[in-house]
Amino acid sequence: MDKAKELRAHSFAPAIEPPVVSHTISNADVAPAEYLELENEIEKAKAEVAKWEAIMDERAAAEAAIDAEKEKKKD
Repeated sequence: MDKAKELRAHSFAPAIEPPVVSHTISNADVAPAEYLELENEIEKAKAEVAKWEAIMDERAAAEAAIDAEKEKKKD
């Protein structure tokens, strides 16, 4: 290989290689905090669902008691 071709080959070599990462991702430590925040939101949502399920169960029980009382009065 002559000198000109050799120089051209070396001048393009760095462009073929992947870039060097000289720093870490700056917000890598944010992901665990976001995860914990999402877990907290999920737990709050589960508690809210449980609250409304209890309300609906209470309402259903009250309606069943009313219906049972109506049936008693019919007899």
